[in-house]
Amino acid sequence: MQMMEIESVTRLSGVGLAGRTMSRRRLLAGATRLMLTSLLPLQTVQGAISHFGSAPGKAGVPALASAFTLEERHYIGVLDGLGSILWKHEVPSRGHAAAVSPDRRWVAFSARRPGTWLAVINAESGALLPIQTAAEGYHYYGHAVFTHDGAYLLTTENDFGHGMGKIGIYEVATQFSRVGELSAFGVGPHELGLLSNGTLVVANGGILTHPDYERRKLNLDTMAPRLSYIDWQKGELLREFAPPHAKLSLRHMAIAADDTVVLGAQYQGPLDDDWPLVFFHRQGSDRLQPFAGHPPEQRRMLQQYIASVVVAPDNRVVTTAPRGNRVSFWSLEDGRWLGDAPRTDVGGAAFPGNTTTCWVSSGDGGIYQWQAEKFDLVQRTEWLQWDNHLSVFPVS
Repeated sequence: MQMMEIESVTRLSGVGLAGRTMSRRRLLAGATRLMLTSLLPLQTVQGAISHFGSAPGKAGVPALASAFTLEERHYIGVLDGLGSILWKHEVPSRGHAAAVSPDRRWVAFSARRPGTWLAVINAESGALLPIQTAAEGYHYYGHAVFTHDGAYLLTTENDFGHGMGKIGIYEVATQFSRVGELSAFGVGPHELGLLSNGTLVVANGGILTHPDYERRKLNLDTMAPRLSYIDWQKGELLREFAPPHAKLSLRHMAIAADDTVVLGAQYQGPLDDDWPLVFFHRQGSDRLQPFAGHPPEQRRMLQQYIASVVVAPDNRVVTTAPRGNRVSFWSLEDGRWLGDAPRTDVGGAAFPGNTTTCWVSSGDGGIYQWQAEKFDLVQRTEWLQWDNHLSVFPVS
């Protein structure tokens, strides 16, 4: 595939290895052997501790966490700053995103919808706590967040018997026992985060699902996506905002240092419809605002699907579109699109530490850095498929 420069408000160029355009399912079906020579040896727990000097992310060493699939088996893992796997643990089904505790001690993964497992890694030892099962009649949506004090883990869940979105509350001090829940104030809560004052923010996708129907979307004619601000300790809805079209399912989000919320949508209507897919909401505003300057011909390349959303320290926003094989760049300062760069099956994105270098992961096994307006390959592991998200360990 020829890498092409994209003209935009800021000129960006995507330069790197040409990847095979291949879906995750096709890649798995064709994976008949593991190219062991391209997979760096897994370090032991003792070696990992020696490498870092302590838990990942301390002493200025960046580290990342991700779910991945290898030889049709599913894992969660922690990576070092060179893209090498420090440790991995097998899980029953595909994972989705990781939540890292403020003290860097815990990494929590919940299953991709409609999975029912919750797994927590002790990042100081690499040990996996006993895997938990969702409450009866519930499943996870794959995202979680630790409270600012590190005392609780909050997860997005589906009470599928009643068709209601829930936020599960897990207490860290009691080995992540489920101690309560609250309403997500919407259907299909997906990613969530916390403002600086502790207010919970939830991207409610609006799509009704039930595990008896696997991943089938059951209410496309009546879906009602919304961004919900919640006082999670009182269980009260503070305010909510809907996107400009009811089929713009709000899924992924990131929160900037000034508490501006950036959202990525997945449109559930015809593929040739033209709606913005990336929005932001500034505190005090009465609506969601689409980023300006995104040409329709570029928007169509995203295939109506945004995966990861991350914000850099300089207020640059990066979004990924694995179906469209695109990474998009946006300016939160002036609310404008900056440009796109091609990258095959790109899903995860992260800014480790106080850096403007973006890391991205791909379903083709690649880990890349975006530096000097080009992608540099950090490592590629044949037949390994990184899932849609990368999570960062805070760096001291």
